[in-house]
Amino acid sequence: MSSPDVPETEKSFADIVFANLAVPAISVGPDAKVIAINLAAQELIGYEASDVVGKKIWRAFYDSRRVTVVDKALKKGVPVVDEGFDAVHVETGDAQTV
Repeated sequence: MSSPDVPETEKSFADIVFANLAVPAISVGPDAKVIAINLAAQELIGYEASDVVGKKIWRAFYDSRRVTVVDKALKKGVPVVDEGFDAVHVETGDAQTV
């Protein structure tokens, strides 16, 4: 999750905060690939970081390619909130739906 423009001490702090958030969080780069995923998100989706880091975000949630809110935000260049997405549907690695 570290950025080259941030001093090393701040990177370490930011990484620790991100990793320990109580809410699921996934950091995605401009190419829609997962940069980092915290423990809460790993537990929610049922995959470990090594399963999704470096892969397109849709692979963390779906078996086949789908347009995600991340794709829409990257296309627009601005955050997208609830634009055509009524709810978040997540099929976890153990076949549960959250």
